[in-house]
Amino acid sequence: IPAMIGLAFFSMPLIACCFAYGKFNLVDLIQTQKSLIALSLGVPAFMMVKVLASGFYAQQDIKTPVKIGALAMIVNSLLCALLITPLAHAGLALASTLASYVNCALLLGILIKRQVYRPEAGWIRFIMILLISNAILSGYLYQLTGTASMWLSRSPFWRLGLLTIDVIGAIGLYLLILWLCGIRLNQFRQLNQEIA
Repeated sequence: IPAMIGLAFFSMPLIACCFAYGKFNLVDLIQTQKSLIALSLGVPAFMMVKVLASGFYAQQDIKTPVKIGALAMIVNSLLCALLITPLAHAGLALASTLASYVNCALLLGILIKRQVYRPEAGWIRFIMILLISNAILSGYLYQLTGTASMWLSRSPFWRLGLLTIDVIGAIGLYLLILWLCGIRLNQFRQLNQEIA
């Protein structure tokens, strides 16, 4: 989730740092940003599909994730046809994002139905902490981003330097919020040991 938020809010600075040179102008920056934001919204789903598919592989079931993946591809194609007219190239990116969430929802639903995945106590509190932390992070990044013309008017070294400082600041703020909410790194280490 923080990766999704960071990629969405830092989309303009990232594109400005990587591509905004020569004939790449303000219009190009804004159009590219639309696609990157649409794709960034799918980061949690892209990651969860890989995690959830592993649950099927552990049960020696390879067919189900493949079937659901094929269905998601069909959904993706239909959404591309629906969204390309109103949203142009950004519609193609959004179609991939939405299809990934369909894939994720179907995989999770089947794992819960088969009782392979059973949420344990404490998950609701953890999700609430994540929602609060990411809401605060979003507010911080919204104030931080700046305008497209500002990023284009600066030198490449200035862009890269400011983006680096902004990213480090965002990571530091997010870790501080998690720490204030009672989340500690040793909890993740303990979880990894239990899984291993």
